[in-house]
Amino acid sequence: MSANVVFPFDVWESIAAHMSVRSVLNLRCTCRNLYDMMGESRGIWHQILEDIIGINPAPDTSRRIATMSAAELRSRAIVALRMHNLWSSSSTEIVPKRTVCLPCPMDIARAEIGSGGHWILTQHFDNSLKLWNSSMTEPPLAVIVPPSLKGAPIREPIPSYMGLLLTASDEGQLALTVDRHTHPEAKLFPVYRVYHIDDLNNSIRLLTTFWRPDRYCRYAIDRDLVVTAWTSDDAFFVSIRKIFTKAPYFEEHTLRFGPEVLIEYVPIVSLLCPHVLTLLTPSKLMHYNIPKFGHGTAVRPSESVPSALAVYDVDVSDTTSFRWRSPSCQHCHDGRSNVITYSDRPVCTVLPPPQDEDASVIRFDMGTRLARGLLRMLWHEPGGDLLHFHSFIHSTRAPDHPGYMRLSTSEAANIGRTTTIVADVSRTQSTLLVRDLSWDECTGKICALMSTYTTWDRADYDSIVLIDLLD
Repeated sequence: MSANVVFPFDVWESIAAHMSVRSVLNLRCTCRNLYDMMGESRGIWHQILEDIIGINPAPDTSRRIATMSAAELRSRAIVALRMHNLWSSSSTEIVPKRTVCLPCPMDIARAEIGSGGHWILTQHFDNSLKLWNSSMTEPPLAVIVPPSLKGAPIREPIPSYMGLLLTASDEGQLALTVDRHTHPEAKLFPVYRVYHIDDLNNSIRLLTTFWRPDRYCRYAIDRDLVVTAWTSDDAFFVSIRKIFTKAPYFEEHTLRFGPEVLIEYVPIVSLLCPHVLTLLTPSKLMHYNIPKFGHGTAVRPSESVPSALAVYDVDVSDTTSFRWRSPSCQHCHDGRSNVITYSDRPVCTVLPPPQDEDASVIRFDMGTRLARGLLRMLWHEPGGDLLHFHSFIHSTRAPDHPGYMRLSTSEAANIGRTTTIVADVSRTQSTLLVRDLSWDECTGKICALMSTYTTWDRADYDSIVLIDLLD
């Protein structure tokens, strides 16, 4: 087509809706005049990036997309294409572009890397949170020490278990922490706190604090939803709490299950998306709709359990016969989803799409240190002088989703494929222990909290290793 053909811009915009990122960028070489019209258009890049986010979820980008310039939108789309090309290359082994080992304080319990890899959040044994730049330069950008809890159980000096999870929602970055307190009757209670991380103003704000009466409480956070599950009086409870950063309240639904789900062990609860949760028992896999939330303060009483979307039998003796399917969520889940189970090692089971009767379940055995992204799983494989990480896709959309066209790929392109990342931290005669693992899957930045024992001076060192797959 001649570059001099004159069409209204909406015609070019309609044509661009069927072009991949690479095709639009190639116009710079094949038809510069057309690229100046299409390739510099904010509206075209906005639609391209929205399509990509549909298959590669990026809540932080979704939150900022309305205010991004054409150059910023194009840059994010190019990074997504580069990440896709990296994962789908002919080699199943990736050597990082850059690996940096940063000394860190010895009292760090957990560490998470923020969106874009521009900052790091650490949880310390005194339960404080500290926000750092990506170089861990002293002093930290922000520090918060939560207030003591009135009437709560006594906190252990160094809790036997602490947890930190970071997520991005439409209202900003949220962090969920957990540590254990001891009741005077020697019972352990987990205490949860949710914080808002303002990376633009370098501040941390405590939003809510609560605790549960069960030491084996399970928990998760995804976008603006916090899920906790616990047992009490022969019943099993699941709480779904919606967090607001711009209003002084939250909303909560608490579902009460009967003792039949407590056979053998406490069920595993997974938040598949903001609309569907899964309950896994030794004999059943059950999908449930998450109750709708209103727009006001509401700590709702325990509710009867809604009817399950689907119930599948679990046959652990023959995993190849699993007929599990992903739930059909009209909002965001028309492809594959997953559940994680734990035995000797964590196992991720990727469920087939809801309408595909011929697709099979795919299972991955993982290491104990893992980081679950919205699209990909990452875990560390211990052993040897090098750091080995593995990654695979655990969530997809319907095959006809336009995001696959934008990246010139298909829904089934990389399902079942595991990619290995090999990083050299250049420490000879040492034992490497990864204590915590997180990553920003959109930009390929990995953060590993490590303890290193060196044989030459018989000493332990803590460090944070930052791994950049793209640089």
